[in-house]
Formats: sequence, C-alpha cells, structure tokens
Amino acid sequence: MPNLSQQQLQNIADNTGELGKILNEGVNWVKKNLEGKNNDAISYELKRHRRTLNKVRFAVVQKPTIALFGASQAGKSYLVKNILCDETNQLKIPDHRNSNNNKNFITDINPEGGGGEATSLVTRFTYTENTDVNIPPVKIRFLSPKDIFLVILDSYFSDFSKRKNAPEITKSDIEHFLETLKDLFGNITQHVFSEDDVYDIEEYLTSTFESNQKGKLIAFKDAAFWKVIADNIHKIAPQDWTDVFSIIWGNSPELNKLCKSLIDELQNINFSTELYADFDAVLRDTGAILDVKVLNKYFVGAGTRVTLVSREGKNYGIDASHLCALSSEVIFNISTESVAKNPFIKNIDILDFPGARSRLKQDENDTLTDENLTNMLLRGKVAYLFNSYSNRYEINNLFFITNSSQSNVSGLAELVNNWISYNIGSTVEERTYTLSNFTTPPIFIIFTFWNRQLDYDQDNDPKDLNHKWELRFSKLFEDEITNKGNFKWPKNWTKNGRFHNYFLLRDFKYSKDTFEGFELDKTEKGVRNERQQYYSKLKDSFITSNLVSQFFTNPEVAWENTSTINNDGSQYIISHIAEITTNEIRTNRYLQILKDSQEKVENLLNREYHSENADKQIIKAAREAAEIQAIMNKIFGLDAFQFGNFIENFTVQEKEIYEFFHDELRKLEMVKAPERKQYQLYREASPKLSSDLSFDENLQILMEKYFRDSLEDTVSYFESLGIDLNELFYGGINDLKNNSEMLAEGARDFWFNHKLKISNFSDIIELGLDENLLIRLFENLKVSFDKYKVTKEIAKNIRTYVDTFKKIDSAEDMVAHITAGIINEFATSCGWSFYPDDEKQKVRSANNANRLNLSLPANAEVFVSLEKLHEEGTDIMSLEKLLDYMSDLNEHLNKIPLDMAVVKMVPMIKNYRSWREKMTACFVANCDIPTYNIEANRQLGLILNRIKLVSFV
Repeated sequence: MPNLSQQQLQNIADNTGELGKILNEGVNWVKKNLEGKNNDAISYELKRHRRTLNKVRFAVVQKPTIALFGASQAGKSYLVKNILCDETNQLKIPDHRNSNNNKNFITDINPEGGGGEATSLVTRFTYTENTDVNIPPVKIRFLSPKDIFLVILDSYFSDFSKRKNAPEITKSDIEHFLETLKDLFGNITQHVFSEDDVYDIEEYLTSTFESNQKGKLIAFKDAAFWKVIADNIHKIAPQDWTDVFSIIWGNSPELNKLCKSLIDELQNINFSTELYADFDAVLRDTGAILDVKVLNKYFVGAGTRVTLVSREGKNYGIDASHLCALSSEVIFNISTESVAKNPFIKNIDILDFPGARSRLKQDENDTLTDENLTNMLLRGKVAYLFNSYSNRYEINNLFFITNSSQSNVSGLAELVNNWISYNIGSTVEERTYTLSNFTTPPIFIIFTFWNRQLDYDQDNDPKDLNHKWELRFSKLFEDEITNKGNFKWPKNWTKNGRFHNYFLLRDFKYSKDTFEGFELDKTEKGVRNERQQYYSKLKDSFITSNLVSQFFTNPEVAWENTSTINNDGSQYIISHIAEITTNEIRTNRYLQILKDSQEKVENLLNREYHSENADKQIIKAAREAAEIQAIMNKIFGLDAFQFGNFIENFTVQEKEIYEFFHDELRKLEMVKAPERKQYQLYREASPKLSSDLSFDENLQILMEKYFRDSLEDTVSYFESLGIDLNELFYGGINDLKNNSEMLAEGARDFWFNHKLKISNFSDIIELGLDENLLIRLFENLKVSFDKYKVTKEIAKNIRTYVDTFKKIDSAEDMVAHITAGIINEFATSCGWSFYPDDEKQKVRSANNANRLNLSLPANAEVFVSLEKLHEEGTDIMSLEKLLDYMSDLNEHLNKIPLDMAVVKMVPMIKNYRSWREKMTACFVANCDIPTYNIEANRQLGLILNRIKLVSFV
C-alpha cells in the first residue's frame, strides 16, 4: 500500500465513523429486540468493537509517531536531542509570538534525572505552523476522568504487594453495593464520563491484571457491576464518581481522598482535554511541571500558580503540582532549523515517555501517607500512560531503550510484547502480512550506554572478550525482555526468520576510556594509544561472535556506525527513521483492525438475522401445495369418490404389515448398531445434544461449543470433518438397537418403498396430477415422518410386545395393528396429528404472516365417519337425507350455485378439505418457519447491508 494523503486518511476516518454510526443502530436494535443474556452478550461485543473503531478513527488522521520507552535513566534524552537538534546541536523550542523568547529544551526545560525519576508525563515534539498570537507556545493534554480512575487502579493492583487481612470481595457484596448506588442515579445528564469509558476501564483491568486478580475481576463481572455502571454513568454527578469505583480499591480512605482531589481539580478546568500555557509552566526554575519533584508536592502545593488558556480564550488558574498530576502530555513545537537538518521530523511526532520504574511493595492495610499516595500516583501514571497510548494505537513506531545495567522494573517484557501484538501482529503470520512490503519494522531495539561495552575491564577482558556480548545481549536483553515472559518474537519474527532491527548507541561524553579529544574539542580525535591493541581485539571479537551475528545481520556495519571515531550510533539510527516516517505500515495495520471489526460485527448480527429466503421458501412450498390442490379440486370435483381411492394408496393394510413383520419376528436377535464410535466423543463433549431436539437446536449447541460464526458455518465446518450431523444428532445413542426400533425402522422403510411410489398413483396421474408434484408430496411426507419421529412413536408403542423373546407368535397381530394404525394416521393427516403444539403454532404464525389463508384445525382428527357425524348431530340435515344426497353426489357437486352448507357436511368433502389444508401445512412446516418479528428482521437486514457497503479504501 502506498503512502496515503491526508485526504485519503480522512476518508478512512469518515468511513470508520459511518461504520460506528451503523454499529450504534445495531446496538439499539439488539436492545429493542433481544432479551436476557443474549442481548447482554451481543451488546457487549458490539460496544467493544465500537470502542475499537473510535480509537482507530482518531489515530488514523494523526501524524505517525515514534515513542521512546524504557526503564528510567536509560538514555532516552540523549537520543531525542540527537534526532531533533539543529546544526548547532541545540534543541530549540520556539515561541511563535516572540522569537526572542525561544528556549533550549535540554538546558532550560528538561529535568535533571540524577539517577531517579525525572518526569511523570509524555513529552511530545511536533512541527506545526502556529501563527495565532493569542495562543501560548506550550500545549498540554490532560488525563480524562477514565484515565484518573485507571491510574489509581493500576497503582492499587500493582503497588500493594501485600494484603494481610484484606477480605476477598464477593459477588453478593458487589450486588448489595450496587443497590446502595441507586440514589446516585439522578436526573442530570453528563457527557464527560461515558459508557464506553466504563467498559474501557473493565477491559484495561482484565487485560493487565487478570492473571493475579482473576477472582476479584470475575466477581465484578458476575455481579454485572460494569453493565450497571455503564448503563447509568451519564446520570451520576462528578462528585459521586469516586464513590462508584471506590469498592474496587477496597474503599481506602486515602485513595478516595486522592481520587476526589484529582476529579475536583479536573472539574475546575472544566474537564478540558487540552489547554495552552506559557513557558513559565515548564521551565526548570519556575513551574517545572515536567519535573517529578513538582508532583511530589501535590498535597502541600508547589507554591506556583500556572495560567492555562483555552483555544477560545478562557483562562484557568491551577497549582503547578496539580497541573503536573493531571497532565498526560506536554507538546513542544520544534524549530524550522531542526526540520532543515532532518526534514523527516516534519512528518512525524517524537514521544518521550517517562521512564518505567519498579513498583512499590506496600501493604494494603497500612495507613497511607501523602508521600505514599504521590509515589503511587507517579508509578500508576507512568505505567498506565504507555499502556494507554499503545491500546489507543497512538504509538506507531517504538524505540525500546535498554541500557547496560540490570533493570529492576518488572513488566517491561509484557509491555513490549503487547505493543507488538497490537501494532504489528501477535503471530508470525500476522507480522509477515503487516510487514510484507517493508524492509524496516516499526520497532527499534536500541542498546544505549554502549560505551560501557567499549570500556576496558581489567579484571575480565584479559581472559575473554565474549563475556561483554554475553552480558549485554544475552543476560541483559534476552533474559530480561524475552526469556522472562517466554516471548518468541525475537527468534520467530516473520516467516523470513529472526528479528534483526537492533541498534547500538553511545554518548561521546562518556566514551573517553576508548576515545580522546571530545572533552576538549567536542569531537573525537582517535583511539587512545593505550587502548589501540585492546580496541582491535574488541572489534574482531564483536564481528566474529556467533551471538552478535544472531542480533545483527552485518556486525561490521553495526561496529563502524557506533564504535568508531565520531560515530556514536545516532546518525545510523536516524538514517533508518526516514523509512518509517510514512503512514504505510500503520495504515496497513489500521485497515486490518477495521476490516476485522467490520467482519466480526457483521457475524454477530448475522446470527440474529433470518434470511428472507426462508419467507420465499414458505411461499414456494405453499405454491407447490396449491398447485396440487388446484388439480385435485378439478379431479375430485368431477368425481368426489376418487379422493377415497387416492388416500387409500397412501395407507397400509394390517395384512401387509403382518406379512412383512412375520419373518422379521422369527429371526429377531439383538443386532449391533452401525459403527458410531467416531461420534461418541462429540456427544460426550456436548452432552446437551439430544435426539429430542430439533436439528437447528442441536446445531446451535455445536455452534456455541466450537465457536463457529453461524449455523451455516457450523454445517460447513463439520461437513469438512466428514461428520454426518443427522447421524450425530439422531443416530443410535446406545450401542445396541432393541427389537422394537428395528421393526419400526423396517415399517418406515416398507411404507417409503412400497407405498410412496409413482406406480401406485397411475390412475390419478392419468386424471391430470403432475408426476413432479406428486414426487414433491412424497418428499415432504418422508421429511415429516422423520422430523416428527414417527419411527420412534411406533417403537414406543410396540416395545411391550417385541422387546422380549417370550410369546413372539402372539405379538404378530397386535404389532401389525398398532404399526398400521400409526402409519395410516400419519398418511391421512399428512403428519399433522404428530406435530407438537409449538410446531402447530409456528405453522399458524407462518400462515398469518405470509397470508396463506389456510384453515388449520384445532384438533388432530382427519376423517369423519358417518357414525361420527350421526353422533355429533346436526340441524342442517338428517343422516337419511345426507345418504340420499350422496347417492347423486357428483350431480349435486356440479350445481350452480353450490349449497355450501350441505357440501361441507359431506364426509368425503369434509375429509378432502381437511386433508388438503394439512397437506399444505406439511409443505410449509418443512420450511424454516420464521418465529421472529418480521419487521424487526427486515430492519436488521438493512443494517447488515449497510455494514457490508462500508469500504475503507
């Protein structure tokens, strides 16, 4: 993919926003039309994807970024200066209002670390053409309410390593707590703290702390804490937010105090996301908000008030210590002189992250002093900031800085691995795809303080120089960063092999053990005389080392650019930056994320969508049945007595069944069922599978068990495995068939093969019934016979007589009588007698929804005998009159107008009318009958169509 213009990136953002709007319609549809857990689960996933879309929508139009991150005092500032300095080796920060007010970042602003934490916020260097004289030169971005809670929660879960007497919170505790919160759900509506913010908090805690806080996090999820708060957060006033979340940190009074204070201060600046300040806010000798020492004065005040200005010109006053605590990022505009030296920095922002530090080892039950609280605030904020930027896709390129001493910071390996997973890919395949058109990956591993490896070690170097590379690359990097978490990416980067984007960096100032001249002339003159021989051996050792060659594809080039006169490695790094300043890699990754979310959202909603093909299928089935009716109306209208002959062809005689069973009963023995061992473990893994459930109900169980996207996907998947789903669902569950099942199956096959034959219906075909329509009737009868388990019904009714070997002879008549009766009942009712009540109701619903105009009976009886008619009695005509009427039936049926009051009482007419409606019901029942709200389904179809139409390129 080529580098995209800003307009193309804006188009991606706009289309992402459009998809987000459609997704919101999907959320509203789910809320309105689905109930219970299904509603909650789908809504939760849709909202998760909505948050992802919003992150990408914001990130895609921003400048590409390079983030410098590593342990505290790892040498980031030295690299920042070298990347951004001008030809005079200065990093100037201009004041666009007054060029005489320009500042030198290194000498005027950057805090002096002194071996400890230097800053608690992100420093961004960017290039913009700012000409508004009413806007001060320093831009400050602030933590949001969500960020404040996550900073405190990150600290709570990470800085309390001991919990002597802290009781475990339970689901019932949380549910009781939620009940007490209802009084806080007021009539206000605030838009500062949103539903998505609440779910972001949950997602962060789950992804960051699930391994060591699983029980607690599960309790909050099971108690529906996040859902209740997310649904109601817009109704909760800012002064009550701390009370809502304090249950998570054990309602610690000290943490409550800190949280309320931070929220109050944020409210005092009107929950602004960004404001502007003069240099006084950041200079070392005034506001110094970059300096962590100012943060340490949070509870006593720094004694310096800072004026902040909004773009609209509104002023806010705030103590420097509070500003330091609330700031997430300070943004400095770099000079045109710096851009002239390295033009690529015009198109990319440099983010200098605060150095990572080890976490505290406090006890949750100890009283927290103000010093404890500010320490927790610092560490929670530093850890959270990198995670937050990474999770929001705002770090496109990562320069991970690792120095020459052992780090005591835990979690660095996980942070790097998570960033790689988010931004490049979590697997070899994903990374290969993302980087398919690029030679330089967007992560640089930079070994700083390289001068220490060059320094002569009089104790160890005379013996062996390989210990230097072993220490630096194996012990201090592999053991600390990759082996600790068993992360495979350095050795399995892409399909092309290992990761090789490593760089070395030394500081001229601290390289005087090897080189001379810099301390006097600011330029190296050569290798010290006393180090010449050592230096030569050191170079040979580096270039020929097997370990070094695993990190650097060309060790000699790496040495020449970092370990020779006036080459500290910075220019070599800078020469590779130009390759990553385009938006190609990050845009490629964004499109992956967007398309993945689009596909998953579509799949989620598709599960609830019923194809309109089902409705068309019903109409088609009803039309086929109507065609049969139309021809039969003609045939039986000419000769009503033909209907009896027609029905008789479908029925079986007891004698036929008796003769069929006779030999079977003689040779009955326990016969092993077909081999079904391949299905046993599937049934064991999904014990809810049942032959009493419908095909789709069983399919739904498999879909959920094996995490398939849809019922159709489930069918395709198991077909690819060679699994017969009908056999899996309805095949013999036991290893042995009993006698009744064998006979029932035989009776089924007898009826299918001997009665449902075209040759039996030659008379009716000659009278005009289309052979293809008759075949469709046979097919529907067979489907219904199996669908409603008529074979099982036969087996159940004859089991008493045949599942024992005693008196088999005496069982023949009874078994034949029962079997013939059940088959004939099915044939004469087209299966209606065997429909369960819910299936009959589905047919009635389909009848009404599709305006089929079927007259479906309330009971299962089909044929009405003359005796039954006599028993029912009628005021319309006597039995004698009816018999007289039937003697000239065909003549009466052809009168105009037809006497319907009389005709409908004629048994064969009444029976025919009932049968033809049930025949249509049989056709319809074998379709996928909608049991859903058709209008709601239509609306969902429109939403799905719009989702499919969204394109990002």
